[in-house]
Amino acid sequence: MTASNDRKRAAVMRLVRKGLLTPDEAAGLTSTPKDLVEYWALREGIDIATTRAIYLLKIWRSELMEEQQDSARPRKKMNAERRPQSEAQRS
Repeated sequence: MTASNDRKRAAVMRLVRKGLLTPDEAAGLTSTPKDLVEYWALREGIDIATTRAIYLLKIWRSELMEEQQDSARPRKKMNAERRPQSEAQRS
């Protein structure tokens, strides 16, 4: 089943609006020239570069917060059974 051109365009523009696709990726998905994708975005009032930058910034902040939470968790000390044999013998 193939989607109509209008449905492809609508779907791709939803992804572009969320910052999930670059113009090149959108063009590839819809099998249209990049210039046409940029025209669609302009017509719908979407600034692709800004939208993409905002999306990536949100992802970056999320990753930093996750990393900060991971580093704040206390680390479990390894017991003798989990250490390699040579370390367990030294204790």
